[in-house]
Amino acid sequence: MKSNTAIIVAARDSYSDTWDAFFTLFFKYWPDCPYPVYLFSEKKIFLDHRVLPLIIENDPSESWGKQWEGRIRKAILQMNVEHFIVLHTDYFLSQKIDTDRILELEKILRQPDIGYIRLTPVPPPKLPYAPDKRLGIISKTDRYSISLQATFWKKNIFEYFLVPHLNPGEYEIEGSKTSFNVPELFLSSKKGCAALPYVHGISKDTWQYDAIQLLRREGFQVNPNRKKEKLSGYLSRILYIKMLRYNLKVLRSYLHSKKISL
Repeated sequence: MKSNTAIIVAARDSYSDTWDAFFTLFFKYWPDCPYPVYLFSEKKIFLDHRVLPLIIENDPSESWGKQWEGRIRKAILQMNVEHFIVLHTDYFLSQKIDTDRILELEKILRQPDIGYIRLTPVPPPKLPYAPDKRLGIISKTDRYSISLQATFWKKNIFEYFLVPHLNPGEYEIEGSKTSFNVPELFLSSKKGCAALPYVHGISKDTWQYDAIQLLRREGFQVNPNRKKEKLSGYLSRILYIKMLRYNLKVLRSYLHSKKISL
Protein backbone atom coordinates (compact mmCIF):
# COMPACT_ATOMS: atom_id res chain seq x y z
CA MET A 1 0.00 0.00 0.00
CA LYS A 2 1.40 3.38 -1.03
CA SER A 3 2.14 5.72 1.86
CA ASN A 4 0.46 9.12 1.85
CA THR A 5 3.30 10.46 3.97
CA ALA A 6 7.00 10.78 3.14
CA ILE A 7 10.29 12.31 4.20
CA ILE A 8 11.96 14.75 1.83
CA VAL A 9 15.62 15.42 2.52
CA ALA A 10 16.48 18.69 0.82
CA ALA A 11 20.06 18.67 -0.45
CA ARG A 12 22.57 20.65 -2.43
CA ASP A 13 25.08 18.77 -4.52
CA SER A 14 27.77 21.08 -3.09
CA TYR A 15 26.90 19.67 0.37
CA SER A 16 27.24 16.04 -0.72
CA ASP A 17 30.12 15.67 1.74
CA THR A 18 27.42 15.55 4.46
CA TRP A 19 25.31 12.82 2.87
CA ASP A 20 27.15 9.74 4.13
CA ALA A 21 27.09 10.93 7.74
CA PHE A 22 23.49 12.12 7.46
CA PHE A 23 22.07 8.85 6.13
CA THR A 24 24.27 6.64 8.31
CA LEU A 25 23.00 8.42 11.44
CA PHE A 26 19.45 8.62 10.09
CA PHE A 27 19.12 4.86 9.69
CA LYS A 28 21.14 4.16 12.85
CA TYR A 29 18.81 6.21 15.04
CA TRP A 30 15.62 5.61 13.08
CA PRO A 31 15.92 2.06 11.73
CA ASP A 32 12.14 1.50 11.73
CA CYS A 33 11.24 4.72 9.90
CA PRO A 34 7.76 3.97 8.46
CA TYR A 35 7.92 6.43 5.57
CA PRO A 36 9.67 6.45 2.20
CA VAL A 37 12.77 8.67 2.26
CA TYR A 38 13.46 10.90 -0.75
CA LEU A 39 16.68 12.79 -1.44
CA PHE A 40 15.84 16.02 -3.29
CA SER A 41 19.02 16.95 -5.15
CA GLU A 42 20.30 18.59 -8.33
CA LYS A 43 22.19 15.84 -10.17
CA LYS A 44 23.86 13.59 -7.63
CA ILE A 45 22.25 10.52 -6.05
CA PHE A 46 23.05 8.58 -2.88
CA LEU A 47 23.62 4.89 -3.51
CA ASP A 48 21.39 3.25 -0.90
CA HIS A 49 18.26 1.25 -1.69
CA ARG A 50 16.48 2.93 1.23
CA VAL A 51 16.93 6.39 -0.31
CA LEU A 52 14.76 7.33 -3.29
CA PRO A 53 16.22 9.91 -5.71
CA LEU A 54 14.28 13.07 -6.51
CA ILE A 55 16.49 14.82 -9.03
CA ILE A 56 15.36 18.26 -10.16
CA GLU A 57 18.18 19.83 -12.13
CA ASN A 58 19.20 23.45 -11.86
CA ASP A 59 18.97 25.88 -14.73
CA PRO A 60 22.61 27.06 -15.14
CA SER A 61 21.39 30.50 -16.24
CA GLU A 62 19.84 31.19 -12.81
CA SER A 63 21.24 31.20 -9.29
CA TRP A 64 20.51 28.22 -7.03
CA GLY A 65 18.46 30.31 -4.60
CA LYS A 66 16.15 31.73 -7.26
CA GLN A 67 15.32 28.21 -8.45
CA TRP A 68 14.72 26.57 -5.06
CA GLU A 69 10.99 27.35 -4.91
CA GLY A 70 10.24 26.01 -8.38
CA ARG A 71 12.40 22.93 -7.90
CA ILE A 72 10.89 21.93 -4.57
CA ARG A 73 7.39 22.35 -6.04
CA LYS A 74 8.33 19.80 -8.70
CA ALA A 75 9.81 17.48 -6.07
CA ILE A 76 6.62 17.59 -3.97
CA LEU A 77 4.55 16.89 -7.07
CA GLN A 78 6.67 13.82 -7.81
CA MET A 79 6.31 12.48 -4.26
CA ASN A 80 2.51 12.71 -4.61
CA VAL A 81 1.79 12.70 -0.86
CA GLU A 82 -0.34 14.95 1.35
CA HIS A 83 1.99 15.04 4.38
CA PHE A 84 5.76 15.12 4.61
CA ILE A 85 8.66 15.77 6.94
CA VAL A 86 11.24 18.22 5.60
CA LEU A 87 14.87 17.63 6.61
CA HIS A 88 18.27 18.82 5.38
CA THR A 89 21.43 16.79 4.96
CA ASP A 90 23.20 18.64 7.76
CA TYR A 91 20.52 17.75 10.33
CA PHE A 92 22.37 14.88 12.01
CA LEU A 93 20.17 12.66 14.18
CA SER A 94 21.70 12.30 17.62
CA GLN A 95 19.30 10.01 19.53
CA LYS A 96 17.03 7.06 18.86
CA ILE A 97 13.74 8.18 17.33
CA ASP A 98 10.49 7.03 18.93
CA THR A 99 8.47 5.95 15.91
CA ASP A 100 5.28 5.59 17.95
CA ARG A 101 5.59 9.27 18.89
CA ILE A 102 6.05 10.28 15.25
CA LEU A 103 2.93 8.31 14.31
CA GLU A 104 1.01 10.06 17.11
CA LEU A 105 2.08 13.40 15.68
CA GLU A 106 1.01 12.35 12.21
CA LYS A 107 -2.49 11.66 13.58
CA ILE A 108 -2.55 15.14 15.16
CA LEU A 109 -1.36 16.69 11.89
CA ARG A 110 -4.23 15.04 10.04
CA GLN A 111 -6.74 17.00 12.12
CA PRO A 112 -8.30 19.77 10.00
CA ASP A 113 -7.29 22.60 12.35
CA ILE A 114 -3.55 21.77 12.36
CA GLY A 115 -1.20 23.17 9.70
CA TYR A 116 2.21 21.84 10.69
CA ILE A 117 4.13 20.39 13.63
CA ARG A 118 7.74 21.41 14.27
CA LEU A 119 9.49 18.25 15.44
CA THR A 120 12.39 20.05 17.13
CA PRO A 121 11.82 23.22 19.18
CA VAL A 122 13.98 25.59 17.13
CA PRO A 123 12.62 28.03 18.06
CA PRO A 124 10.31 26.65 20.77
CA PRO A 125 6.58 27.40 21.10
CA LYS A 126 5.32 30.06 23.48
CA LEU A 127 1.70 28.99 24.01
CA PRO A 128 0.28 25.79 25.59
CA TYR A 129 -1.53 23.12 23.60
CA ALA A 130 -3.90 21.35 26.00
CA PRO A 131 -4.48 18.10 24.03
CA ASP A 132 -0.77 17.18 24.18
CA LYS A 133 1.45 18.52 26.96
CA ARG A 134 4.62 17.81 24.95
CA LEU A 135 3.49 20.26 22.26
CA GLY A 136 2.89 23.99 22.24
CA ILE A 137 1.33 26.48 19.84
CA ILE A 138 3.59 28.73 17.78
CA SER A 139 2.42 32.32 17.82
CA LYS A 140 1.72 33.68 14.34
CA THR A 141 3.55 36.86 15.42
CA ASP A 142 6.82 35.00 16.08
CA ARG A 143 9.81 36.02 13.98
CA TYR A 144 10.13 32.44 12.73
CA SER A 145 6.54 31.24 12.77
CA ILE A 146 7.53 29.61 9.46
CA SER A 147 10.75 27.64 9.62
CA LEU A 148 12.60 25.00 7.62
CA GLN A 149 13.81 23.25 10.73
CA ALA A 150 12.64 19.61 10.94
CA THR A 151 8.88 19.93 10.50
CA PHE A 152 5.88 17.72 9.72
CA TRP A 153 3.89 19.58 7.04
CA LYS A 154 0.56 19.39 5.33
CA LYS A 155 1.35 19.81 1.65
CA ASN A 156 -1.15 22.63 1.06
CA ILE A 157 0.23 24.66 3.99
CA PHE A 158 3.85 24.26 2.87
CA GLU A 159 2.94 25.21 -0.69
CA TYR A 160 0.93 28.24 0.48
CA PHE A 161 4.17 29.94 1.53
CA LEU A 162 6.04 29.08 -1.68
CA VAL A 163 6.42 32.38 -3.50
CA PRO A 164 8.21 32.37 -6.88
CA HIS A 165 11.98 32.86 -6.72
CA LEU A 166 12.28 32.81 -2.91
CA ASN A 167 15.32 31.02 -1.51
CA PRO A 168 14.99 28.96 1.71
CA GLY A 169 15.94 31.84 4.01
CA GLU A 170 13.45 34.16 2.31
CA TYR A 171 10.80 31.42 2.53
CA GLU A 172 11.10 31.56 6.32
CA ILE A 173 11.22 35.36 6.58
CA GLU A 174 8.45 36.19 4.11
CA GLY A 175 6.30 33.26 5.22
CA SER A 176 6.50 34.37 8.84
CA LYS A 177 5.20 37.80 7.83
CA THR A 178 2.05 36.29 6.29
CA SER A 179 1.48 33.25 8.53
CA PHE A 180 -1.45 34.99 10.25
CA ASN A 181 -3.38 34.55 6.99
CA VAL A 182 -3.53 30.80 7.67
CA PRO A 183 -6.25 29.80 10.18
CA GLU A 184 -4.74 26.42 11.06
CA LEU A 185 -2.68 26.08 14.25
CA PHE A 186 1.09 25.74 14.01
CA LEU A 187 2.43 23.38 16.68
CA SER A 188 5.91 22.56 17.94
CA SER A 189 7.58 20.13 20.29
CA LYS A 190 8.48 21.80 23.56
CA LYS A 191 12.00 22.08 24.92
CA GLY A 192 13.09 18.71 26.24
CA CYS A 193 10.42 16.95 24.15
CA ALA A 194 11.95 16.96 20.67
CA ALA A 195 10.37 14.24 18.55
CA LEU A 196 13.30 14.33 16.13
CA PRO A 197 16.45 15.33 18.05
CA TYR A 198 19.34 16.34 15.82
CA VAL A 199 22.38 18.58 15.67
CA HIS A 200 22.45 21.23 12.95
CA GLY A 201 25.73 20.85 11.11
CA ILE A 202 26.52 23.86 8.93
CA SER A 203 25.62 27.55 9.18
CA LYS A 204 26.84 30.10 6.63
CA ASP A 205 29.17 27.44 5.18
CA THR A 206 30.80 26.95 8.61
CA TRP A 207 30.79 23.67 10.54
CA GLN A 208 29.17 24.21 13.92
CA TYR A 209 31.22 23.15 16.91
CA ASP A 210 28.68 20.72 18.39
CA ALA A 211 28.17 19.03 15.02
CA ILE A 212 31.92 18.46 14.69
CA GLN A 213 31.99 16.83 18.13
CA LEU A 214 29.00 14.61 17.31
CA LEU A 215 30.43 13.45 13.99
CA ARG A 216 33.82 12.71 15.51
CA ARG A 217 32.16 10.58 18.21
CA GLU A 218 30.30 8.74 15.46
CA GLY A 219 33.51 8.11 13.51
CA PHE A 220 33.18 10.74 10.76
CA GLN A 221 35.55 13.46 9.64
CA VAL A 222 34.17 16.81 8.50
CA ASN A 223 35.13 18.43 5.22
CA PRO A 224 38.33 20.39 5.99
CA ASN A 225 37.60 22.88 3.21
CA ARG A 226 34.83 24.50 5.25
CA LYS A 227 35.47 26.88 8.12
CA LYS A 228 34.95 25.54 11.66
CA GLU A 229 33.21 27.30 14.52
CA LYS A 230 35.41 27.79 17.57
CA LEU A 231 34.38 26.84 21.09
CA SER A 232 33.96 30.53 21.95
CA GLY A 233 31.52 30.97 19.07
CA TYR A 234 29.59 27.88 20.14
CA LEU A 235 29.26 29.14 23.72
CA SER A 236 28.15 32.55 22.47
CA ARG A 237 25.54 30.86 20.27
CA ILE A 238 24.04 28.55 22.88
CA LEU A 239 24.03 31.25 25.53
CA TYR A 240 22.27 33.63 23.12
CA ILE A 241 24.96 36.29 23.71
CA LYS A 242 24.66 37.66 20.18
CA MET A 243 20.90 37.87 20.52
CA LEU A 244 21.21 39.64 23.87
CA ARG A 245 23.62 42.14 22.32
CA TYR A 246 21.24 42.69 19.42
CA ASN A 247 18.25 43.22 21.74
CA LEU A 248 20.28 45.63 23.87
CA LYS A 249 21.25 47.58 20.76
CA VAL A 250 17.59 47.81 19.72
CA LEU A 251 16.61 48.91 23.24
CA ARG A 252 19.28 51.60 23.30
CA SER A 253 18.19 52.87 19.89
CA TYR A 254 14.58 53.06 21.08
CA LEU A 255 15.49 54.84 24.31
CA HIS A 256 17.69 57.27 22.42
CA SER A 257 14.79 58.10 20.09
CA LYS A 258 12.67 58.85 23.17
CA LYS A 259 15.57 60.81 24.78
CA ILE A 260 15.67 58.37 27.70
CA SER A 261 19.01 57.28 29.17
CA LEU A 262 19.77 53.87 30.68
